[in-house]
Amino acid sequence: MTVGLVCCHVAKLGQPALLASHQEPQDPDDSGWLLACGQAGHRDEDWLVTDLDPYFQQDRRIGALRDSLPLGNSVVRSATESPWVPEAVA
Repeated sequence: MTVGLVCCHVAKLGQPALLASHQEPQDPDDSGWLLACGQAGHRDEDWLVTDLDPYFQQDRRIGALRDSLPLGNSVVRSATESPWVPEAVA
């Protein structure tokens, strides 16, 4: 099981994950993964701690990130079939 964060727009509304982040886990039960819709302005209550394996399995482009995105990196895409690109750091 890959426990991480997913935004409510992806988890509950079925929007595609357009942002993926793989950060250093803060807790032994945390994978460090975060999947989000890409919209700005998420509040704390917009995030769910859940098993991300179904997301990795359902979307082959997210699944490909599981073994290839190093810790400390985030990627974005404009649509589900678009390529992932490194997230711009402000």
